[in-house]
Amino acid sequence: MHCCWATSDKRKAVGWTLAAIGVLSTVPLAWIVFGRRKKTPN
Repeated sequence: MHCCWATSDKRKAVGWTLAAIGVLSTVPLAWIVFGRRKKTPN
């Protein structure tokens, strides 16, 4: 990544945005995976 493409504040904003997208896409997938695991009969 080129060091001069944006200011420090813009890089932080992009970083937080990417982190939020990661969390928002991971949480539903985790619910699906762990939800299926709990529903199996004993």
